[in-house]
Amino acid sequence: MKNPINHLPGFYVNVILYMMLFGLPLHAFTQYEYEVGLKAGGYFNNGQNPFWFYSNQLGMVSQETQGLGLLDGHYRQYLGERFEVEAGSSLFIDYYEGGENAVRANEYYATLGWNVLRFTAGARGRPKQFLGLSSVNGDILWSNNARAIPGVEVYTSAPFWVTNWLGIEGGMSHYWLNDERFVENPYIHYKFGALNFQLSERSLFKFALHHYAQWGGISPERGQMPNSFGDFVNVFFGKESIDTGAGGPSVALANQMGSWRFHYQYELRAGSLSVYFQNLFENTDGLLFNNFPDGVWGGFWELPENSIIRGIVYEYTHTTGPQKNGNDGGEDYFNSRVYQSGWTYFNRVIGAPYLTPDTDSPGIINNRVTAHHIGVKASVSNLNLKLMGSYATNRGLSTKPYTPFKNVMYIQLFAEYTLWEHLQLGLQLGADLSDVNGENLGAGFSVRYAIGESYRMY
Repeated sequence: MKNPINHLPGFYVNVILYMMLFGLPLHAFTQYEYEVGLKAGGYFNNGQNPFWFYSNQLGMVSQETQGLGLLDGHYRQYLGERFEVEAGSSLFIDYYEGGENAVRANEYYATLGWNVLRFTAGARGRPKQFLGLSSVNGDILWSNNARAIPGVEVYTSAPFWVTNWLGIEGGMSHYWLNDERFVENPYIHYKFGALNFQLSERSLFKFALHHYAQWGGISPERGQMPNSFGDFVNVFFGKESIDTGAGGPSVALANQMGSWRFHYQYELRAGSLSVYFQNLFENTDGLLFNNFPDGVWGGFWELPENSIIRGIVYEYTHTTGPQKNGNDGGEDYFNSRVYQSGWTYFNRVIGAPYLTPDTDSPGIINNRVTAHHIGVKASVSNLNLKLMGSYATNRGLSTKPYTPFKNVMYIQLFAEYTLWEHLQLGLQLGADLSDVNGENLGAGFSVRYAIGESYRMY
């Protein structure tokens, strides 16, 4: 056990947090942990950075980024067995010639936890899923491809078990889109509910519904969008427009979207195996699965920590819509006639990174995609390796298709070596191989220095 008097910085942080947050007696603090890290990286390419260099990186790396600086940290305090508080933040700069090259805040949040319930205020990235191997980070609608979005969240971090076979999860959040967009300062409403069924000692099945809606804000075409509490109630129940009465025209209310989720997990003697499907919908057709098989289909095999191979992911993403008279059809995913910037934040798609925004005008330019993806993670002593490869066919929009379709292979090898306790060295090698645009090759390196401590008092 560490002596707190010999670790004064951590001890004083303890006292300061106690004074600011709760004013509880000092003996209530039984455990804390913190980490502060500084990272610097550089990128080299023959045109632009390869796809997996900048995708799902919380919007900190772009196609043009030549250098990245990141300062991040978090502090977590446990208050007995049931309560915990956490605060964290990150600042970054992505440098490239002719760019803004300014220091920007990405994450800044505080979280209060009680049992499985969490309340978070601020901007925080979604937790990493499937060892960081998933092409959508385990969520087709919110993949960590864009920067963290500020808001307030109330949610469960794990199932609340009503019986020994039924667990419930849920949450509701309100976010503010504060970037430059066609409709200024709109909101995002988000909620989810999930049922967990413990089928046996080793098998678990989860069924969930996730719902998002963009609403409110000021449109250059329509002025102030509906934003009253009554409008929120309508948004909550999935309405896209409201009646003005007296036979007048309906008024656009929100850009609705959602996803049904199915996940089965089986605990092996060593590791676990998961299979899952997440659809996506923006109207009643998708809600009723008339856009089947659109969504992401996947399987994940996680192995024990002492294995050289730590995990393997396979995912298939399909967003072309159902076949109609021999042609692709379906929904115009992540686009909106009213909220024309679409499902983006700082011009980065919030959901599946294969769907791409238009660089010349608001909205999405490519949302009809099929993609096969494989990810593998391995560990040997102090060396961690991650290999990701995707083969995608990009079709553009149903109203503006690519001619011909663009077939691209996205490949990345990432190696991270822990030189000593606080210092990590990283190397990235990547390639985008396109039958239309040719080869795009890149390399990156990074150095991260971090200090931290985990402290217990019994």
